[in-house]
Amino acid sequence: MLDQFGYYQKGPDANAALEGLAGIGHAASISTLEELVSSSNVGVRTLAIEGLARANARDALPMLQQAGQTERSAGVLLALQYATLKLGAPGSTPDHIVAALRNEALKPAAIRYLLDLAPAMAPTLARWLSDQDPEICRLIADI
Repeated sequence: MLDQFGYYQKGPDANAALEGLAGIGHAASISTLEELVSSSNVGVRTLAIEGLARANARDALPMLQQAGQTERSAGVLLALQYATLKLGAPGSTPDHIVAALRNEALKPAAIRYLLDLAPAMAPTLARWLSDQDPEICRLIADI
């Protein structure tokens, strides 16, 4: 995948390779993913952040937190929330990801992130089972 991404660099084939790299989250892709966090393309930034989280790139956490200070895209900010949780940043909570379940545009990503985080955070997520919004309760129960 890394070779494919390096070969194509742009376009649908490069995006497919990057999606694969982000999904696998292998340590060999960390340096490439770190470079892509500053991409001008929102989708590329999102996938790079997701990949760093899945690669357990704890050393990238300060860079990710810094990127979050200037980020404007709600989708990228959600990916940053996921990464801080996945990488174990002190004081990070799933509040923003759960809140994103109320936004139809962000809901699919929020569900993916919560599904990934749920095994380690089930007791924390359980508090939303009594949310005033029955849809949030249902989604959290499903997750």
